Amino acid sequence: MTLRIRKLSRPGLQLRLVGAFLGMASLGLLLQFLLLGGRLTSILAKLPRYGGDIAQDVPSMLLSVLLVSAIVVLPLIFALGVVMTHKIAGPVYRFEEYLGQIARGEKVGPCRIRKGDELQELCNRLNSAIARLRSEAQQREGFSSPNDVDLAGTVSAPLPSGDASMDAKDAARSSLVDQSASKGDGSPADHSA
Repeated sequence: MTLRIRKLSRPGLQLRLVGAFLGMASLGLLLQFLLLGGRLTSILAKLPRYGGDIAQDVPSMLLSVLLVSAIVVLPLIFALGVVMTHKIAGPVYRFEEYLGQIARGEKVGPCRIRKGDELQELCNRLNSAIARLRSEAQQREGFSSPNDVDLAGTVSAPLPSGDASMDAKDAARSSLVDQSASKGDGSPADHSA
């Protein structure tokens, strides 16, 4: 088990999500304050005796209740939001690192994420895709073990000169087109198109 060095795996993503949680909770507290205050004031105004005097104290009483509620509830929602977003942001960070290792040509084992994290199915599908690419490369290049296969050439191709904006999906597609073109006539694929 590895220790987490960074408190937030994906700070931008996690803070946006937690901010949204806090915003919704704040709006809920404010709406509760306004509705309860308005209702209490209207009920107290109808009371024949002392209703008006008590109605004058309602806004300050409700404001203090709102502040105490915000002081208790908002930090709890923040903490819960950080914990819950770790279950999504952690796997996203791990997938980025894993795919980066593959793109750099490093030998990698199966992708693993923590038990209880979200995106387990995506991790399984990523492992299935990598296993298939390894198997195809093993058959094509005659390796004895799928783990000996270098996926860097299978998953990505060198970027054409001057096109640094090509993303990994385009590079992989280009690589697969190159491989199928070279299989068809035995000659290397033409990159001039």
